[in-house]
Amino acid sequence: MKKYLILIVLLLLIIEVKAKSFYTIIDDDASSAESITTIKNICDNKDIKISFAVIARNLQLNKEVKDSLISFQKQGFHICNHSLTHSKDVWNEGNYALINAELKDSQHILDSLGFVNNNYFVYPYGRFSEEKYLKILPYIKEHNYKLAFNSRGDECNKDDFNKFYINRFPIRRHENISVVKYKIDRAIENNSWIVFLTHSAMSRDFSSEYLSEVIDYCKERNLPCLTVDEAYKYISQKGENNKIHEWRNIDELYLLVEMHIIYILLLLIVVIIIASIFIYRGRRAENNP
Repeated sequence: MKKYLILIVLLLLIIEVKAKSFYTIIDDDASSAESITTIKNICDNKDIKISFAVIARNLQLNKEVKDSLISFQKQGFHICNHSLTHSKDVWNEGNYALINAELKDSQHILDSLGFVNNNYFVYPYGRFSEEKYLKILPYIKEHNYKLAFNSRGDECNKDDFNKFYINRFPIRRHENISVVKYKIDRAIENNSWIVFLTHSAMSRDFSSEYLSEVIDYCKERNLPCLTVDEAYKYISQKGENNKIHEWRNIDELYLLVEMHIIYILLLLIVVIIIASIFIYRGRRAENNP
């Protein structure tokens, strides 16, 4: 009887987790030991774990970064795959034979270096046309990646999404934190999974204080943080939706306006005030020749 009760409790817990929203942070590139240690320390202070998307060739060349990530992995952080080289010549130019090789070779390298559960892929320069995506998709499947992530978009519904082109919302220091909080609120309301993109090595984008505020707000809203491999256990595996939203320049412009609306409004007010002053002075000069 006791065993049945335990089983029922476990099933209820699984159902509860599946019903809740959650968020994930994927920090791209792992460019330096200093940058990944900075974001790791934030996570330690906030008592969360995140995923690092790593470039396999860089880890072969940088033992300090590799050893740091192995240590992080032992502490519960997760390492996923961000390609072999992250080369523009490969990924932006659409050299599909090389893309296939990168997907395969990066797996072998990460396995050989001791990284486990790394078969989750983060696309370099992940804003594809549907045509390009559909050419890459067979390679993603061939090499048995469980999930793959792009570089733009909002939250995704856990019961209906493209598991090989999952949206990520970038967190950048110069952008309106109120909009980020709105995205979090909407993810909770829609029972969705929101995946944040960070670049801890990019000082123009990354701020420890900004990220801490985002994490604190998630805690305030009781939104749990899961690594990519933890999230995979709870997302629905109901078939496969291969549709993607092509992220166009107009989408990037909309995101730019959305995330900087306060600054844009302030600038507009300043321009209106200055223009009004010039118009007023011009009229006074006309009336007082």
